[in-house]
Amino acid sequence: MKADRIAAVVCCAASAAFAQPLDTSFTYQGVLADAGAPVTGTYDLRFRLYDSLAGSGQVGAALCANDVAVTDGRFTAALDFGAGAFAGQKRFLEIEVRSDTGLACADASGYTLLTPRQELTAAPHASFSLQAINATSAANAVFAANAGSLNGQAPAFYTNAGNLTAGTLPDARLSTNVARLNASQTFAGAVAFTNAGSSFTGNGSGLTALSAANVASGLLADARLSSNIPRLNAASNNFTGNLGVNTAPTERLDVSGIGRFSQGVRFGDQTLQTTAALDPGDLGFTSGYPAGTTVAITVNGTTFPTARLLDGFRLTRPLSAGIPAGQLQWTQRPTLRRPRTADNTWYDWVRNGTALSGLVVTLTVPSGGTMTYTLPSGNAFSYRVITADDNLPFEEIQYACGNLSNGLSTNPAVAAGSIVGVTPPTVRPRLGDTTGSTGLYRLVVNNVIDHTTSVVGDPVFAAAIDPTTGNRAGALASGTFLVRANAGSAAQNVDGWVLTNAARNVRLIIDTVTDINVINNAPAGTVSWGVRVADDGFPVEEAEFIVPLN
Repeated sequence: MKADRIAAVVCCAASAAFAQPLDTSFTYQGVLADAGAPVTGTYDLRFRLYDSLAGSGQVGAALCANDVAVTDGRFTAALDFGAGAFAGQKRFLEIEVRSDTGLACADASGYTLLTPRQELTAAPHASFSLQAINATSAANAVFAANAGSLNGQAPAFYTNAGNLTAGTLPDARLSTNVARLNASQTFAGAVAFTNAGSSFTGNGSGLTALSAANVASGLLADARLSSNIPRLNAASNNFTGNLGVNTAPTERLDVSGIGRFSQGVRFGDQTLQTTAALDPGDLGFTSGYPAGTTVAITVNGTTFPTARLLDGFRLTRPLSAGIPAGQLQWTQRPTLRRPRTADNTWYDWVRNGTALSGLVVTLTVPSGGTMTYTLPSGNAFSYRVITADDNLPFEEIQYACGNLSNGLSTNPAVAAGSIVGVTPPTVRPRLGDTTGSTGLYRLVVNNVIDHTTSVVGDPVFAAAIDPTTGNRAGALASGTFLVRANAGSAAQNVDGWVLTNAARNVRLIIDTVTDINVINNAPAGTVSWGVRVADDGFPVEEAEFIVPLN
């Protein structure tokens, strides 16, 4: 179906001076034709209002006229697109039509769009008189034309607040940007005070959201601080969380660095330890080397910067009549450790049975002094990966000199260079004897008192006692004592005690005003020399004497 002509007129009716005002609806009349001939029948019509002849820009809602009677092509429909639909701009009406088939008007089936859209004339825009802009009803003024002035004043007079000389403006007529006395206020800009003190008066109880960053002078009294803030002059401060010194704490007290406890340490079982006395062979000591000391580990000609000695190593030789007898033997092989990385060198040494040219441990102090331990060729005979406390892996190998295990008597440890002026490791409480020496037990080798070594632990030489007489019953059992010194700092050549064949007279005495012999060198015994790693990661030398007694 197509329309030959669509015409729109507005039905206007004159009204008396006090008749009801017009609403926003208007009457649309049109002519509907099919193939040029006017039609007669019942039709459904749908109307849409647009702001242009084509394209989008619909104004108001779509309207539907159901079962509209069409006679000789003519039809009439009342349309209301709502207030504001006609505001002085052009408007175009789009119409869809279908023969009535009993379907609801809103059902979109079967409609034919009539083109083009029909431009509406000015008559609908007259629903609101331009002459009445200044008066909502002519009944409120003698003449609508005179509504442009009140009390003889132009409208601009009443838009000037300076002309308001009486009355009170209600709060509701004020902008929300105007402050009220009886409401909370938020000032987005700066607030300046011009009084003498440029300040508020009152107790400040209503002030909130103040920033401590703006406090630039003065001293806050302790009483103004929370009880959660520790005080320097308090009898005690109880920290309920973890406390860290130079580190993020993971324990109740976590210290990164060296801590000093002048009166001891009390443990969970309430025991108090005030000294660092240790049994022979125990760790828990530092080397005494100055800060900045370094250790370099070289294996098979390659230096591994992250490698460290784990247990050190020890060599043993029997003594007979004060003279080393028999072959040098390993009693402890050095274990090396480093963080596990993508470098598989250590693993491949063990897997492939690689012959290694040697192990070199070089200790260097900041003054430039060095001490080098050089072990002969060998191989890495074991490999393992372990997980540290932080769940990150380490790898370890043990270095073995095969010829030593077969009895080679040559010296495997060559001292290249020396270190002087460093303090031997301290692992015992001090007695403060009258000689002014630095320890209780002293070692005497070939009649030379050695004040640079520490005797570790308390040597024990036991004998059975007859319970009826109180006399000694049987021979004294063998005794063992251990001495410890920093590399190169001892008066004696500590490694030479076991690595050379020279005869020596070894005595252990109490070093006081009158020397008290504890033990003289026996005709037979065992002496061993080794390197142990202190808690700070640096090696120290140890010599152990096992002496049979009678």
